[in-house]
Amino acid sequence: MELVVVRDPDGGTDVTVLVDGVQIDDYEEYVIDAGRGSTFGDWTESREEAIASASPAAAALLSSSYDYPPGYAYIDDAPEGWPFEDSEARA
Repeated sequence: MELVVVRDPDGGTDVTVLVDGVQIDDYEEYVIDAGRGSTFGDWTESREEAIASASPAAAALLSSSYDYPPGYAYIDDAPEGWPFEDSEARA
């Protein structure tokens, strides 16, 4: 499997997936980008939607990735102390 990811720092991200050199158009894509400046409410809503639509294996990875994202300081209105080290539930 090969992934070609083209990221526009001022826009979206385009992903092309190839399996054995053949492009696959039917796949799920999840982008976790705290640096784009989400609010905490939007971040948690996006997290829940992604986890709900993912396979169990992807959901586990998404959960931990959303809970401890690189660039978390760019998420506005996050509760003090977030990300929580002990997986404490967030309001």
